[in-house]
Amino acid sequence: TVGEKCASLLEDALQLIPSLSNSSTGLRQISKAMQTCEPLKTKNDADRTAFYALGSLATLAMLDYPYAADFVVPLPANPVKT
Repeated sequence: TVGEKCASLLEDALQLIPSLSNSSTGLRQISKAMQTCEPLKTKNDADRTAFYALGSLATLAMLDYPYAADFVVPLPANPVKT
């Protein structure tokens, strides 16, 4: 299914971060792909970016209600599908 493919692609991408973050070229690739506000400079920057990305995905999954909700932030109904 589309959902399974998307989840697999996200997992694969996040697993690449540790190895890519070992070089300046890899850090630039992560910065570009994740559209960071500032270029990542260290492995710790990359690890933190991955941590925040995972946290955002987990929050969306927990708040994927079939109706609009705004007790954390304003979200439409089914924000994961939207």
